[in-house]
Amino acid sequence: MFTKFPLLLNAAQVQLPRTDQFEALCNVLVYDLRQFCIMKLQFVLFAGAVALSNASPHPTPVEVRHFYKPDLPDRGYGCNCTDTTPGPLPSSAPYLCLDWRLGPKVLPRYLPLSSELSSYNRFGGVSPGEFLAKWWNTTSQSYIYPGTVTNGFSTDINGNPINGTMILPAGTLLDRFGGEKTGTYLSSADTPYSQRSLPPSNLNDNSYYPGFPYAYHVYRVMQDLEVVGGPIAPWFGQPGLGTQFFTGSDKPVEWLIANKFLERVDLSILITNREQKGCGY
Repeated sequence: MFTKFPLLLNAAQVQLPRTDQFEALCNVLVYDLRQFCIMKLQFVLFAGAVALSNASPHPTPVEVRHFYKPDLPDRGYGCNCTDTTPGPLPSSAPYLCLDWRLGPKVLPRYLPLSSELSSYNRFGGVSPGEFLAKWWNTTSQSYIYPGTVTNGFSTDINGNPINGTMILPAGTLLDRFGGEKTGTYLSSADTPYSQRSLPPSNLNDNSYYPGFPYAYHVYRVMQDLEVVGGPIAPWFGQPGLGTQFFTGSDKPVEWLIANKFLERVDLSILITNREQKGCGY
């Protein structure tokens, strides 16, 4: 038969550690804790030293600190270059597939150009070779443009170009990717590249204008300028529909600058304008 109460042990039956054993156990625990703290501190100091060793000893360039904006992944590497025509080295090294027609390997990563190219799909979803097969004229050895009938303007249902004569007032900011000597098309400053319907080669540096990377120019209208303006037709695998201004075949940009209709301005003016807009409108 079980008793009502559990079996009780008296102090004599319980073997407790001696005082010297208890002190030794405490000393071991304190030593282990101290060693753990020292190891943790050493790890923190080591991690900090690694971070400092990887830091750049030079100040961050101003264009990175203020103008940097992430771009789409670089399409210059790991690309299918079948049916392209590589040029000689080293002059062709900057170009995708070493083919100047395909534009630069590395697209700009600083404002305002990075934002203008942020939505740019260089070949419109096809391979470089397929792109050239569609848009390159092997006879004339040049890109195929819309032609003088529409001058690159979008058309209505009857095929007529949608445009009109207008006056751009003094102070208007315009820009252009390409040369000035024969160039007769301008766009509203900061228009996305995909809305301009330009070939990728328009992004190539032009040795004739060494101070303008990616052949990009920004202008300010100095006096009332008459142009033909309207929406840009989709072309070169791009959606287009940005606004373009045709200055006339006898009035290229170089002539407009010489005759004080346009003046070149630094592209940083576009960044300043954005900052002044505050919330973006």
